[in-house]
Amino acid sequence: MYAKKAPEVIEEVQTPVWTCENETCNGWMRVNFVFQDEPNCPLCGNTMLKESRMLPVLVNSTKTNSYT
Repeated sequence: MYAKKAPEVIEEVQTPVWTCENETCNGWMRVNFVFQDEPNCPLCGNTMLKESRMLPVLVNSTKTNSYT
């Protein structure tokens, strides 16, 4: 018989993100993966607001500074 493996537990942490201020747009991105200090939404072009979300841990090894 085949045994079912237990699902892998993915660690989540409170992560700062930019979220589109347009309520009909679902655009968002992690703060440490943006190229500008105050980005516009890549989907609709509106301004974005800083928020935080529970997200899986990711490390951006290409960026030396972090925004919090």
